[in-house]
Amino acid sequence: MAGTDESPNTWFRTETLKVMGESEFLMPVKVTIDEKECTGCGICYNDECPDVFMEGDDGNSNIKQMYQKGSKFVGEVPDSLKGCVKNAEGSCAASAIKVD
Repeated sequence: MAGTDESPNTWFRTETLKVMGESEFLMPVKVTIDEKECTGCGICYNDECPDVFMEGDDGNSNIKQMYQKGSKFVGEVPDSLKGCVKNAEGSCAASAIKVD
């Protein structure tokens, strides 16, 4: 029984260290929404990247609060979401999303 109790804890600690080790080397990805260009079509927050984008009060796209950097139109996301925001950038018909 003791071996069973230790295995999940050991696995959890190993995975936590792995994630912590990887995140030390990853840079955040800057995302901006041009509020004047956004048409509120929703493709970014409904289809391509709902983990980062959300519908704002005016119907246009905003960056979720947890990723905002001083504005609902400017944010930084972890490298693990880079593919998601790049898909949104490429799918935005108004070219309102920029990923650096």
